[in-house]
Amino acid sequence: MATTAGPQRGHWRRSVDPSPRTGTFRPGSGPAGGSSAPARARFLGLDAYRAHREWLRYEGTAQRDLFRELRMRVLARNHPGGGRSLDVGCGPGRFLAPPGLPPSRWVGIDLSWEMLREAASVGRPSPAGDWVRADGLHPPFRPGTFSWVQLLGNVLGFCGAAGPELLEATLPLVGPRGRLLLEIAPGPGEESLYLHRLPSTVVRRRLEGKGHGLPEAIEREGFRPSRSAAEPGAGFRRWSAPETLRYLRGQGFDPLEVMAVAPLFGSDPSAVEAAASSPSAWESLFEWEERFGRDPDRWAAAAAVMVVAQRTASGP
Repeated sequence: MATTAGPQRGHWRRSVDPSPRTGTFRPGSGPAGGSSAPARARFLGLDAYRAHREWLRYEGTAQRDLFRELRMRVLARNHPGGGRSLDVGCGPGRFLAPPGLPPSRWVGIDLSWEMLREAASVGRPSPAGDWVRADGLHPPFRPGTFSWVQLLGNVLGFCGAAGPELLEATLPLVGPRGRLLLEIAPGPGEESLYLHRLPSTVVRRRLEGKGHGLPEAIEREGFRPSRSAAEPGAGFRRWSAPETLRYLRGQGFDPLEVMAVAPLFGSDPSAVEAAASSPSAWESLFEWEERFGRDPDRWAAAAAVMVVAQRTASGP
């Protein structure tokens, strides 16, 4: 299936020492306090097993490939190339310095030693940048340093009540005309009623036929909440797309793209698997997911929404 190539084992310009006590990461700032303390403790306590599980979250099934590739496409369409790029809460580095982008000096920061060790163990073959153990609430960088800053994996939501504090710390790092990629989780997810009542083989044939009449059928029957969607635990904060866009505009950012991730098939792994078995259906699937994902009506209940915004020339 035609998906973005995954990372290969290689070497980074800054490596990870196997011992947390003697690691060679550049130091971040001191501990964060206040409302961020519970979230911070949770990430500091991650073990190697959980770090590897996070890497595998986008591996192994067609549905995971779909989730990964839709995010990669947003990144590739909007990354300006050149300059310096920052991944805040990079985890195991899934979306840091993806292949195929124009050259850029990348930096990934995370609270967890285990996440950073996992990131280095599946590092990309080119010398893409640095790993830095640091707290996103106190990033060890000067304002305006980066032309691209991304917060993926719902880092903002997992910060809970400290989410606004994270944005206040992160946005100044974006230079004039620089861009921000932010992932939010407004709702539990939803699915197309029409597509989810069709057998998987019929879905594949509809996609192979370039979806003639598909939008009308989808819009006529509407959407419903995903049955498999579980509400996040205590401490997770949902951000709606309107709230996020208002906040960014108030901070001197102009929205460039907003897209819900996989509003049509995201909760139906069997339909995605059927589409992946046919190259033409697979490519058509991305076209339709992106088309409906850009519809503002799909943002409110989406389990993941990607927001790209550009700082104005003058900034705040």
